[in-house]
Amino acid sequence: MTVFSKLTVKELKAYCKKNAIKKYSKLRKKELVELIQKNKPVEEDKKNVKEEKVEKKVTLLEYPTKPFEMMNRYELVMECKKLKIRKYSKMKKKELIKVVKKGYNNSMQTHYKNEDSLFFYPDIIGKIFSYIDNNTIEDYRKKLLKEAPTKFKKALTVYNKTIGMLYSQEKLYIRQNNYTSRRDLEDKLEMYSILKMEQQQLTLQKKNYIYLWLKYMKYNVTRKMTKTHLINLLNEAFKELS
Repeated sequence: MTVFSKLTVKELKAYCKKNAIKKYSKLRKKELVELIQKNKPVEEDKKNVKEEKVEKKVTLLEYPTKPFEMMNRYELVMECKKLKIRKYSKMKKKELIKVVKKGYNNSMQTHYKNEDSLFFYPDIIGKIFSYIDNNTIEDYRKKLLKEAPTKFKKALTVYNKTIGMLYSQEKLYIRQNNYTSRRDLEDKLEMYSILKMEQQQLTLQKKNYIYLWLKYMKYNVTRKMTKTHLINLLNEAFKELS
């Protein structure tokens, strides 16, 4: 049994095309193997099959910068489409997060399996990628706070420049600066202006500002909570982020 016998008809035909072997299109698997062996020396078999394997390698998917827990339903659905996950339309948010995580874990396992690595042990690798995740919610919250002053400055510059512009020019300029609309620009401006406030400044603000800060940082808050309750949560949040 030769190494070519392990390949599929599609792979054998691709090999024939790549190596300029003629009259292969109507042949069956056994005939294709015979044709290849006639046209190529046996000592080159291993080398050529290795080249075929390289083409089959799965590209490692890049993890999104935003943690799955902080994604909205639309973003999770887009991740499902990217991973070619089916039957996601009726899933709840928690289920979507679970299947998306599993999809990324599976893609990593497939990638490392095709790397011909001695380190590949499916059970161990599966556990590693299930528990190690660099994109934690805490890291993302810290990143939001760190970038808030710079992003506020940028949004404010764009906002000020659009004042006095014609509607069409304004719309174009806003999109050029990566904002979907004027409403989006105003929302981001408010968001970053609130996020860049320090703890002492926030505690002196109105209840709504404290609520919005906690909401932007994805803490479980409701408008029914009292200001005292929100301030207590705010203090806990800053301890968590410090």
